Amino acid sequence: MKINEKLDTVIKDTSNIYFTSDTHFGHENILKFCHRPFKDVEEMNSELIHRWNEKVGPDDTIFHLGDFAFGGSDIWNNTLKQLNGHKILIIGNGGREHAIAWKLE
Repeated sequence: MKINEKLDTVIKDTSNIYFTSDTHFGHENILKFCHRPFKDVEEMNSELIHRWNEKVGPDDTIFHLGDFAFGGSDIWNNTLKQLNGHKILIIGNGGREHAIAWKLE
């Protein structure tokens, strides 16, 4: 199956397509590296999930353009389950070794 055919099966409504990147879920050091305004990684994860779900609906499509999460498959899978939308993940430079499995919903 070609990529455009696969995308046609995922993208339901072209008025609700979003792009994001560099969420770094689970990445403790990103707080200091990027001066993120959270007291700890749990607060950051919680707020990022809240903001994502506030904007992205269950039937929307969102492309994540790299550096989704830092950690093993548990952080990836647990976070993905909490996020709205049909997620298309592009693996960034910090995710290759941790992206064990991902799927198009």
